[in-house]
Amino acid sequence: MDIKRRKRARNSMSITPLVDVVFLLLLFFALTLHFSPEEAISVELPTSSSAKQQSETEIILTVTPEGVIRLNGKDVPSISGNGTRQPAED
Repeated sequence: MDIKRRKRARNSMSITPLVDVVFLLLLFFALTLHFSPEEAISVELPTSSSAKQQSETEIILTVTPEGVIRLNGKDVPSISGNGTRQPAED
């Protein structure tokens, strides 16, 4: 016995127009948005009459391929893998 099934009509909506509208709204708001810089707050920083002016000094830290660490040309004691300090070799 041959039973025919009824084909149901698919009641689905295409969301392509919805995506288009959302994209256009996003583009509209992105192009019309006006970014204004935040107004700066003026702050009066404290001053000190007893502070000493420090000169800027250059610090040079060098690590050689052998693992020797030098600070401004002087050897610095290194830390071994177990966390103990090793004396600098001269």
